[in-house]
Amino acid sequence: MYLGAYSHFYFNTTCEPNDSWLLKGPPGMDVAVPGFTRALAGNTTIGMPLPDDAYKYYDEYVVNANQPLTMTFQIGGQRIIDMGAVGTTTISQRVDHVARSFVPQPGLDYEVFPYEAKWGLETKLRQLHVNGKQVSTTDVELARASRCP
Repeated sequence: MYLGAYSHFYFNTTCEPNDSWLLKGPPGMDVAVPGFTRALAGNTTIGMPLPDDAYKYYDEYVVNANQPLTMTFQIGGQRIIDMGAVGTTTISQRVDHVARSFVPQPGLDYEVFPYEAKWGLETKLRQLHVNGKQVSTTDVELARASRCP
């Protein structure tokens, strides 16, 4: 999981649960929240192979195999930044959101990251392959994840 977008995992579902979690508790798990302080925290690793074109900041997670995983990514919105003695400033960006799902297979390593496509925010999932000291990748198809009923 690479950083830069608000990222969330929902386990054992192919749809994106509604975020009405005040009554039910938070669904899924926040896996990345962008920001300068996150870069200072360093990467969280569990020993997955790292391709040459990997992002600088990332976290690694273990997820259940053979169960659907829905991943959401969101960029934009408003952020208020404290500039110290100068005061505060608000940065506004267009909100873009994408939700995708797939079923991880046992014993395989994957990487997922959002990127800017011509049509807006999109997600790429790649399977990692190790051959000696070389790490290569192949794209894995993701399904669109609509909102759960």
